[in-house]
Amino acid sequence: ASSPATCSTTSFDFAKQFGATHTINGKRENVIERVMEITGLGVDYAFDAIGTEGTIVQIVDALAPAGHAVIVGIPSFATKAPITPYQMVYSEKTVSGTYYGSVRPSVDFGILADLDMEKRINLDSLISRTYKFDEINEGFQLMANGSVARGVITFD
Repeated sequence: ASSPATCSTTSFDFAKQFGATHTINGKRENVIERVMEITGLGVDYAFDAIGTEGTIVQIVDALAPAGHAVIVGIPSFATKAPITPYQMVYSEKTVSGTYYGSVRPSVDFGILADLDMEKRINLDSLISRTYKFDEINEGFQLMANGSVARGVITFD
């Protein structure tokens, strides 16, 4: 079972800004074929930020032997993904989930703020648009249709 990922050119441009060497449009291309074409054997790590049955299966299928898939997107409670034991055992693939990036806010947010202040990372570059509070509906609409990567509501 396979369902293509929702993609936008905005997402691709954003990914390239942060070092992506390749992007794959799941609406127009066979994801697994393209991964194998690019890598030869598959990827060592795959992340699913959508969380549907089809995308979960895709990230496992895209793995190289001994690769690790991470489910980031929160699927519905009813979502089940058919992953074969053969594939997991004989290819030594692993799958895990992460909730909120396994972040520890009381520790990690301070570290990230320090790294940003020291100019070792640039958190501002993650923000693609800011909104005043009365523009909140526009912000949600743009987020829902994939036109922005990250929006921030400002309070003046």
